[in-house]
This record gives sequence, structure tokens and C-alpha cells, in this order.
Amino acid sequence: MKWPRCVLLLSLPILTPSCLQVGFGASRNEEPVAEATLASLHAGDDDLATCLKKLGAPNMVWEYRGNGMALGWVSEDSTDWDLDVSFSFQRFASAKFSLDWDDLDLPGVVLWFDASLHLERWQKGLMREMVQSYRRTADVDLDVGS
Repeated sequence: MKWPRCVLLLSLPILTPSCLQVGFGASRNEEPVAEATLASLHAGDDDLATCLKKLGAPNMVWEYRGNGMALGWVSEDSTDWDLDVSFSFQRFASAKFSLDWDDLDLPGVVLWFDASLHLERWQKGLMREMVQSYRRTADVDLDVGS
């Protein structure tokens, strides 16, 4: 009788000294910005000081249009599953396999301010989508020593 390879592979921990560990974790850091607080923000009327008073310190700060700024507030809500398997075949031979399934979304709010630090707009959503345009490399001056 011929056994399928997957059955043999799954039975391997039973046949050898081994350890199988499964774990689940969840974490939540920083509460999301309250909807009432967001509703109280008014472009053109609020400035950096009033926004900081309403929302507190931001988690992230970016340059915006050269002389303005963008501030980001995030809340972390993550879950993950872990699977660790280790085998000992002989006295000095062993193998270990780890697999992690992580689900991490960073929802948040970004506020954009003009050069005079007045609120231009705000947006709520996933941070990776809202701040993609801020990924940039620094300008390099190749003629530094002249």
C-alpha cells in the first residue's frame, strides 16, 4: 500500500521526538480618534495649536508641500497565529520550522496643514493608503566637496 506524501509528512512528528506549538495573539494600542473630535475639525478655522489640543500628540509627522506639514494619529489592532514545529532526529541533528500569520492594519487619521499651519483637510482610513505619496528619498548633492 502506497501512502500519500502529505500523510507521511504529517505523521513525522509522531515518529520522532518533536515539539508542536500553536499560538494566537491579539493586541490593541492607542484608541482611534473619536468621531465627535473629527467632526469638530474645520479646515481654514483650526490651526496646529487647536488641532493638537483636540487630538493630543501625533504618532507621525511628515513634510507637506515643502513648507507645510502632515500629522498622523494611528490605532493598532492586530492579530496573529503562530505555528512552531521542531524535530530531533539523532543526538546532534534537529530541524525547526516556524510559520506566522499576522494581520496588522494601522487605521488612523491624517491632518494636512499649510505653510501658516492652518488645517487644510483631514482624512480617516488606513495609513499605508493615505501616506503613500510621502515615501521619498532624500535629495543627494553629488558636488559636496567643490
